[in-house]
Amino acid sequence: MYSNLIIEFIFYIKLITDEIELIKIQVKLEKTFRMPLIGKSLYETIGELIKRGVPDQAEKMRKDFKISDSSET
Repeated sequence: MYSNLIIEFIFYIKLITDEIELIKIQVKLEKTFRMPLIGKSLYETIGELIKRGVPDQAEKMRKDFKISDSSET
């Protein structure tokens, strides 16, 4: 019983940690590129970066958040 709670707790800690990291990155990118990103999902943020011509930043986020590249499958 407790092991399930611990697993669930760890899952939520990771989820919150990832969200905090996303917001930190979005704040930095907003200041650098002057585009509204805070409040967008990870995928929306990456899409916005690609659309606005900053694919290097999009690729960095993909790697940082361990999103698989569709060309790898």
